[in-house]
Amino acid sequence: YLGLSLTNGPNIWTCPDRPPLPVTANNIPLPAYDASGGQYLLGYQYLGLGGPGYVDPRSGMPSGWLWISGVGGTFIAHSPFKLSGAKPYWALAADNISNYNKNGNWLGQNDPFVANKNFTAYVPPHMNNTGKPAGGNEVFCDGSAGWYDFRSMYEFSDWGNSYCFWYQDSTDFEQKLLDALPKMSAMNF
Repeated sequence: YLGLSLTNGPNIWTCPDRPPLPVTANNIPLPAYDASGGQYLLGYQYLGLGGPGYVDPRSGMPSGWLWISGVGGTFIAHSPFKLSGAKPYWALAADNISNYNKNGNWLGQNDPFVANKNFTAYVPPHMNNTGKPAGGNEVFCDGSAGWYDFRSMYEFSDWGNSYCFWYQDSTDFEQKLLDALPKMSAMNF
């Protein structure tokens, strides 16, 4: 698939702080194709959009142009469909700072919809000494990258079974989204 050479060692498809589990039928090194979700599993959050007409294979709902937050609401997406129409400061990919437990416990996470345990192994990758994420790396549409403290992140996306966090410059946020940011702050999780 995609002509990728896979290894059970470090690779560019997942954070180096997320070592792969031993290979078994359900522990396939990332990237791996997830037939039930109709997607490739990466060790990062890819924030590019499916575009108009995209339907989430799990929910059956159209979501190509929306951010759907489990705590904040539904908003216009500030994520790229095509780089030619993207803002340079929009996040394109981020470390997998997700809470599949959907509670205050960030340890021992599991996505019940994905059999491949490598998908949630060592998520989030950078923990602090209080058992919460310290932060994560992100790459932006202009090609720049940076480390962002967890306290600067927001829960912009909820896949129904997980809260997903990343930092995003709020320069072009609409007022409805700006008003919801206090509820979506990582500090609440």
